Amino acid sequence: MNKIALTVAALGLVGISTAQVANKSADFTLSSYTLKAGGIFPVDNDLSNLGDNLLAIGIEYRLPDTLLKGGETFISAEYWSRGLRFGKGSVIPITINQRFYGQRFANNGQTYAFLGVGVGIIDINTSDNVFLGRAGLGINLNENIFAEVAGYISDRSNAGRANAIGFFFGYRF
Repeated sequence: MNKIALTVAALGLVGISTAQVANKSADFTLSSYTLKAGGIFPVDNDLSNLGDNLLAIGIEYRLPDTLLKGGETFISAEYWSRGLRFGKGSVIPITINQRFYGQRFANNGQTYAFLGVGVGIIDINTSDNVFLGRAGLGINLNENIFAEVAGYISDRSNAGRANAIGFFFGYRF
């Protein structure tokens, strides 16, 4: 049953993304993308078995339309692991998110908050897919560079939970 619900949620995510792009032509230029890297600190015992901290890399794609007024909608995919090796001992969160902007300050800086939901692919001892949510706060340090902190919470799977806190630095093209 969980796999069916997860499949329906993934198809919904694709449907929302497709509907967003259908209203405007998709912008696949670099200006729609963000690259980020940082550290993940597990708050769940199963995930802590991988290590006290994990390396994280990620990419975001800003959709041409927003789901909610006053912000921007983006799709985020990340990869968490003890190192830059792929395979067992990793988590891959894929979420659709809404970013809400706050106060502006010098050098095009601005604070923001974000919320997201999606799927977490947890591959510790066994591989499983779970619902995952994320929320966080960030600050644009200038037009391109940002720093953010995010909290993650997921359903329990055979492989554990992806409950963690992440710290990132990134670059928006």
